[in-house]
Amino acid sequence: MQENMIVKGGMMELEVKINGKTLNFKREILHIVNDSILIAPIKVNDQTVGFNEACRTNFLYIIDGKLMIWENVAVTLVRYDGGVYH
Repeated sequence: MQENMIVKGGMMELEVKINGKTLNFKREILHIVNDSILIAPIKVNDQTVGFNEACRTNFLYIIDGKLMIWENVAVTLVRYDGGVYH
């Protein structure tokens, strides 16, 4: 992923494939730290979601009107600057 292509405040979509289903989560990019994109934690039924090897996660982002997809990205919960992010 090339950090200069991604902007803080931009919208991204995390596509999660698990057990034959696909779920999509749209989020604002809150921070860019080194090679990591930080977004608000993904929650379902007020519970923070964890992702494991059974999940295939893809990062979708539009650059200059073109959909860019980074496949099989790692998604973990992290602490940064007093907050918790995916």
